[in-house]
Amino acid sequence: MNVTQRLLALVALAVVGILSVAVLATVQIGSVFKAANYGNENSVPSLLALYDIGEVVSQERVNTYRHLLPSDAAALTALDNELAEQRVAEEKNFKDYAPLISDDKEQSLFDRVKAIYTQYAQAQDEMLARLKEGDLKQAQEITVSKIAPLGTDLRKALVAQIAYNASLAKEGSNAAIDEKGRSMMLIIGITVVVSIIAVFIGLNIARSITKPLAEVVDVAGFEAADATTAIADGETDLVAFGRHFIANPDLPHRLKHGWPLNAYDRSTFYGGDHRGYRRQTADCLDTTGVPYGGRYWVRTSDPCRVKAVLYR
Repeated sequence: MNVTQRLLALVALAVVGILSVAVLATVQIGSVFKAANYGNENSVPSLLALYDIGEVVSQERVNTYRHLLPSDAAALTALDNELAEQRVAEEKNFKDYAPLISDDKEQSLFDRVKAIYTQYAQAQDEMLARLKEGDLKQAQEITVSKIAPLGTDLRKALVAQIAYNASLAKEGSNAAIDEKGRSMMLIIGITVVVSIIAVFIGLNIARSITKPLAEVVDVAGFEAADATTAIADGETDLVAFGRHFIANPDLPHRLKHGWPLNAYDRSTFYGGDHRGYRRQTADCLDTTGVPYGGRYWVRTSDPCRVKAVLYR
């Protein structure tokens, strides 16, 4: 893997790390919000529903005792109708509360509330039946022996239900705090891991860049086409030319345009005279010269000797 590929890997790791932290943070924030919002979504509606149930029970108890007071037939009929409406309202309250139940214990408490209410309503009906028969004394006894104790039990059952919902709300608040702590630790952990990996890759890249030039630049006798292929395949980062430069002073320009190279003469590389450094082979440049970076390579009196002349 060359330097470019390592740099790309580092960038990719940084992007993946940032995205991972962002996604994880979003998910964890959702979890914290869900836990913190339990009170709004469940506890508050449950407590309001229980309040409505208790309110109707209180109204029914008052209605029951009013039946025992001396009244005419029209007043008793009105009380009967009012009691029927209260029972319809209570049935609706029970149905509204049912979807808000969170666990088995809350369901058990709610079942007890409904069971006591059913017994309470049956005792009311028994008392009303005695009143319609004109047996006020028996109606009063039913009220004292059955309705009043059941009313007390129903109130206690509602208080227990309310207390349990309050405890659930507190648990939801504590769960939100715990979830926040876990989320922070998880996000910090992933950030640290990604940072460590990034530092490791960064140090590798730094070593690749700062290691001796011979380890980065390949000088193994490449030709132009071979050098291009080696770089493209990631086998090396740079290719250096030595021998070809001796015989081709304008080598970069020739490589760029794909022009043929002058053959070098290895026997003239070390020692000797100017041959091999100032002379080229028979494929010297033509009389018009070849432009190279603001200069022209032109002929001199020697057919194969060239020199650099400032053009502009």
